[in-house]
Amino acid sequence: MIPREKIDEIRESADIVDFISGYVQLKKKGRNLFGLCPFHIEKTPSFSVNQEKQIFHCFGCGEGGNIYTFIMKIEKLSFGEAIELLADKLRIPIKKVTSKTGIKKQNLYNINETAAIWFNNNLVSGKFASNVQKYLKNRGISGKVIDDFTIGYAPDRWDGLIKYFSKDRGDINFLEKAGLVIKGDKGYYDRFRNRIIFPIRNEFGKIVGFGGRKYSDDDPGGKYVNSPETEIYNKSKILYGLFEAKNKIKEKKNVIIVEGYIDLISLYMEGFCNVVAPLGTSLTNEQGKSLSRFVNKAVMIFDADEAGLKATIRAGEILIENNIDIDVVVMPKGEDPDSFIKKFGAKEFEKLLDKRISLLDFWADLYNNKYETIIEKTDFINLILSFLSNIADGIKRGYLINKLSDLLRINTTELQNKSNKLIKRKRINHKEYVMNKYDEDEELLRLFFTDVDTKNIMLKEFKLDMITNERIKKIFELIFRFYEEGRILDAAEIMDNIEDEELRKYLSGVIFKQFNISKETNKMTEERPQADIAYRMILGKKREIIRKEINRIRIKLKTETENMDVLRSYNDLLNKKKEIDNIIDEMK
Repeated sequence: MIPREKIDEIRESADIVDFISGYVQLKKKGRNLFGLCPFHIEKTPSFSVNQEKQIFHCFGCGEGGNIYTFIMKIEKLSFGEAIELLADKLRIPIKKVTSKTGIKKQNLYNINETAAIWFNNNLVSGKFASNVQKYLKNRGISGKVIDDFTIGYAPDRWDGLIKYFSKDRGDINFLEKAGLVIKGDKGYYDRFRNRIIFPIRNEFGKIVGFGGRKYSDDDPGGKYVNSPETEIYNKSKILYGLFEAKNKIKEKKNVIIVEGYIDLISLYMEGFCNVVAPLGTSLTNEQGKSLSRFVNKAVMIFDADEAGLKATIRAGEILIENNIDIDVVVMPKGEDPDSFIKKFGAKEFEKLLDKRISLLDFWADLYNNKYETIIEKTDFINLILSFLSNIADGIKRGYLINKLSDLLRINTTELQNKSNKLIKRKRINHKEYVMNKYDEDEELLRLFFTDVDTKNIMLKEFKLDMITNERIKKIFELIFRFYEEGRILDAAEIMDNIEDEELRKYLSGVIFKQFNISKETNKMTEERPQADIAYRMILGKKREIIRKEINRIRIKLKTETENMDVLRSYNDLLNKKKEIDNIIDEMK
């Protein structure tokens, strides 16, 4: 277990805005920052981050919490693993998490790292790899890029890796869980044999899987052998080369997307270092989201064959949905980025990039030259409009529809009407997270987190029996317990200790909520400190409790007129109520 003091230290050393900005493009709006929620698809930003309180909340789906909550959700990690990740990012030393899940994942990372070193040594030493070295040399793949990407070689043996790991380097079961070996009828054997090996890193640089490419036409197997999905590897979420390229992507403010490892490596060697490749035939939504955290402009380069065409269309949809502007480079027939740059060099490839066309022009070219029948053209237009309907900015969407109308020579109104219908249909299908209307208990909880003076007055005057909202009562029970223990009473700290996920979301929603309060209260909010507002609300609750007790005793006095104790209690309550009335009148 990590000590609570260390957990607090790590959280307090981080800035939630800086961290979330690595995943979401945030814009200042009043006291908060807003962006498109990374946890659900939306067109209008409803994801809010408060830098002062170090918390976030989405008004669309209801997700909310502190920086640890965000890391757990976005990276699908346990609480302990989220602490580790943040500590590592901040370079704060901690003892490693000892949970079974954490140990298992770390073992898989370690095994992959060890395997990558072995593969790389096989290639560099040339012990088994003279033919592979000649192949790579002929393709212009040099020593530096081999080092940068830890490219390696799996020898043509059934048990090369198994024997290497059998020398006290790992359990065969973990090799299987890492996807490095396969269990057959006669026992285990290496998954990768006689292949050039490309280690696949996540964006933090940890090796999560491998791609093995054949280098000889004599090899009867498929072109690629890839790692299966494991506990640390999901190919739909990983972009090959993103770890190596992310700094250049930020620097150049755009990204080049190609189809495969060799295309990427060849461009990287010629100085085009802002390049990534999807691990499959087409880009996925998760990969699009990853890119949107770093950049809002992309250049797609896919092969000119049918598969490349489909991949370009699909990638266009994904990137639009993630608010990334797209250009397309159409490769000359029979060429791919690797072959082109080998034949013509970096300068000619730069010229090819300069000739890139917008995604709209690419679509128009397909519409005019590829699709012939009315049905084909209509289906394609509907497909394009469904893509454009995912653009949140109405002005941008309208501009693109107008331009599309000009390019396709189709009436703008018809395209706009169709787009509006698609947008309306998607809005109906999207379930909005709606907070309750004004609730005085919720407003008091929100006020508690505004400043120190308000906290102090509420800790002194506020009592649990004043609360009617059961969820608010649970949160204040935790707050009062923290107060008695002398712990920090900020929102981020409280959220760390709420195990009920729905209650934590509710708390973040209350803190961010804008209440529909009365004109009188609104005027008071503008003129008075938050502590005065909270105090007046508490006095109002005290008065209401006294009023109910007065009514109860009044009924009792009807049958116990001679009971002096009851009468004294009645008069004391009347005096208390009068005192509260006078204080409230003075505060007006």
